[in-house]
Amino acid sequence: MEENGSIFIKLGQHLSSMNYLLPEEWTTAFIPLQDHCPVSSYDSIASMVLKDTGVPIEEHFDDFEREPIGAASLAQVHLATLKETGQKVAVKVQHPALKEWVPLDLSLTRFTFSTLKTFFPNYDLEWLSSEMEASLPQELDFALEGDNALRTRRHFSRLSGSPLVVPDVIWGKERILVMEKVSGHRIDDLNYLDNNGIDRDEVSAALARIFNEMIFGETPLHCDPHGGNVAIRKNNVRNKPNFDIILYDHGLYRDIPTQLRRDYAKLWLAVIDADESRMRKYAFAVAGITEEDFPLFASAITGRDYRIVTKSVVSARSAAEKDEISGAMSEGMLQQVRISTVSHPEPSAHCQKLVQLLGKVPRIILLILKTNDLTNYKETPTSKRLLIAVSGVPGSGKTTLASTVATRINTLHNEEAPGCAHDPIAVFIPMDGYHLYRSQLSAMPDSHSAHQRRGAAFTFDDSAFFELVKVLSKPLLPETKTVFAPSFDHALKDPVADDIPIHPTARIIIFEGNYLSLNKGLWKEAAELMNELWFVEVQFDVARNRLTDRHVRAGIAKTREEGAKRADENDLVNGREIVDCRLDVHEVISSRDDDDWKPEAQEHAQ
Repeated sequence: MEENGSIFIKLGQHLSSMNYLLPEEWTTAFIPLQDHCPVSSYDSIASMVLKDTGVPIEEHFDDFEREPIGAASLAQVHLATLKETGQKVAVKVQHPALKEWVPLDLSLTRFTFSTLKTFFPNYDLEWLSSEMEASLPQELDFALEGDNALRTRRHFSRLSGSPLVVPDVIWGKERILVMEKVSGHRIDDLNYLDNNGIDRDEVSAALARIFNEMIFGETPLHCDPHGGNVAIRKNNVRNKPNFDIILYDHGLYRDIPTQLRRDYAKLWLAVIDADESRMRKYAFAVAGITEEDFPLFASAITGRDYRIVTKSVVSARSAAEKDEISGAMSEGMLQQVRISTVSHPEPSAHCQKLVQLLGKVPRIILLILKTNDLTNYKETPTSKRLLIAVSGVPGSGKTTLASTVATRINTLHNEEAPGCAHDPIAVFIPMDGYHLYRSQLSAMPDSHSAHQRRGAAFTFDDSAFFELVKVLSKPLLPETKTVFAPSFDHALKDPVADDIPIHPTARIIIFEGNYLSLNKGLWKEAAELMNELWFVEVQFDVARNRLTDRHVRAGIAKTREEGAKRADENDLVNGREIVDCRLDVHEVISSRDDDDWKPEAQEHAQ
């Protein structure tokens, strides 16, 4: 492959990066191709620039380094200085000979895999040549790559607090791309992270958020997220997080259909719930996975023994499971999945089954799976708590979300460790307990207004809340004691002190409240101590309807008209402040109706 040049090197690199699916013997054989790429001469690059732009390379750049700083199978990158502005840039140039040889090389690849299928029908690898034919034209169009980069850059710039940096595109042609020079260190350079005070957990979480946004959000998916295309640098201006994630090489992108995004999300929720019937339903929806192929697919997407997946995927890996999975990987991904109702076929049969499965799975699913292992290099230390603040306007559904997440985490934890059921690993703390007492409101200069506006930021004890967050943000030590948070008695309409215990065993604290991402006073200081800030976004007319119904049900209002009046004059006035004065957050969750998640639908699914 190395002797045959660029396209075949690209194919070998593609195979070497598929260790999440293919046997170790296959992938390791091609690893040397990752570092053995052709380098085109400066003269050939200069000739191509003149041919493609009509202007000599010296007219574009004051300085163009003759030796590339990096070379890949399809292109190489040179540092240069723009003639017009003096800006330092990175210039990605395609290997000039590619244009002539690509059609022939693709035909040879197609012929090779077709011939292989003829003589070995159980090893159908034509999907590889089909994927090459679909993706290569995109990767060879650097103007399209520039458009992809700018599209991603625009999308993430609208997400407040995102650490993602996409180098700006100065100009691009089909075979030439001039970009802003942005440097960083490898994402797995742990010494760099530690020496610069960069929290590994935060890096892992940031990577997960970035690629989850691409998979489940409304932007295309970067389909080549290997270690060479992702870098990190220290950010001395921003505190949380104190780093930037740099994403390079935007040639291979795919748009994920909306229905596929939703079904894939529901597949993972079923995995978390260990609900095998729903797992099978959505595995078929996203990838056409049959009943027979499901065990293999379930292990492929989770990296876990199938028997564990159907019980509790959040459980820790035992030594036995690690050994079994390692052995399975060496014989062909997870072909050695043990199923109690199926006898163990020979390894060759496993390999045949795997190859056949890969031929059926939609290409977009294989590309999504490439992102799975990007963040799995660091586990959360046991000395830390994860503090999550869920905020939103009244009526957004933040309480339901926060309490559901905490309950689900504890349920899964208790299934794995029933002896710890009395000490929940996740604790839900609603901000209601930090309401000022009615007696405190009555003591205010304008007591009538204080009672009428109860629920506004000034009617909460922000200093007491901040003190609790400070205590919980400290490291867990052997001498750490149980602390308590207040709750709220809706019958008495006042807080109940020290009613929610937070034991030293509690590792995940989920706070919920209107003002937990407010950019003001002690609310801001408390937010800066959180590991995660989530904001539940909702249309104001939707929130108004929900609040109207809530006020009537609670007896606060006798009619819908009274309920709507209270929502307009109090709740949504507070809501406007919450939206207008919101800090940058890590996650924005849209609150919307989904028929599949109504209680009756969930009961039917069970």
